[in-house]
Amino acid sequence: MAGWASLPPDLVRSVGNLLLATNDIDCYLHMRAACRSWRSATAKPRRAADLPFRPRNWAMLDDGDYNVDGRLFINVSTGRFLHRRRIPLLRDHFLVTTSDGLLVLGDRSRPFYGTARVLNPLSGSSFSFAMEIPHGVSGPEFVAVGGSSEPTLVFFVDHGEEWGHEVLYADPTSERVRKQSLPTAVAPASIVAYAGDVYVACDDGAVFRGVGRVKSWHSL
Repeated sequence: MAGWASLPPDLVRSVGNLLLATNDIDCYLHMRAACRSWRSATAKPRRAADLPFRPRNWAMLDDGDYNVDGRLFINVSTGRFLHRRRIPLLRDHFLVTTSDGLLVLGDRSRPFYGTARVLNPLSGSSFSFAMEIPHGVSGPEFVAVGGSSEPTLVFFVDHGEEWGHEVLYADPTSERVRKQSLPTAVAPASIVAYAGDVYVACDDGAVFRGVGRVKSWHSL
């Protein structure tokens, strides 16, 4: 290994960047673990929401066995399987949804959905939100994770015909969710996140992008 450890840092970084470009986050992490010089030459994933390390090309396959904390992943671009990666947080959390490669988890020990926790399943890094996950008739219809260094959770909650619907958002330190008004009265048909931005598609065909930590919306 001594010869490989002496590779020029620029070359090591180039290899790492190629792995990130194909979203092979697990291979990148294995490369960093090989030796100290390779770790020094490459960037360390510091936050669960860091954009270069989001496993957005990966899908988690649910086999229905909730008594184990291992999950099977597949890279939907290459077809490569990652067998039975352990996710210890699933012992006391449950999956609410996924967003841009991240898992949004709820706390099993709290009523309803509990407080939110966002996990990068490949790097293992996570961060907690202080507020309770909002729920309507059947829980949040859509959840998206926006931002990177300062992440934001965006929820669409349907309260039924009498009370209507709401778009809500919160940052990790928020004690409660805040209401966010869209530039339309039409209900969202979908809310998704991509590369740190949150997009809302409505039933009338309108599409909006959340900006400024999703505190305002721009029509596309």
